[in-house]
Amino acid sequence: SQRTQVLADCHDAPAAAHMGVFKTIHRLKQHYFWPGMATDATKYVLRCQTCLANKPEQRLPGGTFGKQRKVTEPWQVISVDIMGPLPRSSNRNRYILAVCDYFSKFCLLH
Repeated sequence: SQRTQVLADCHDAPAAAHMGVFKTIHRLKQHYFWPGMATDATKYVLRCQTCLANKPEQRLPGGTFGKQRKVTEPWQVISVDIMGPLPRSSNRNRYILAVCDYFSKFCLLH
């Protein structure tokens, strides 16, 4: 149909670069209108096989394992991170180990 071709032109064409839902709708609104256009565009983009095959999944952000528990006491939950390699310190160290307590926000750097 004509609508499918317009959606393809505004999403699949090289100049459109397989942008996401909001940018595709913005491109459509510059030149076209039909009732339900935003819904049609959303469905089209979310079902785009090229996007599904190439774009990373839009789930939880990296490092998020799910619902966080409420922290009620110090050192119940900590985070640990390592930074480096860095230029050598006077003690010849090249890395920093950071340990942070979620409850108190106290951090130890080693």
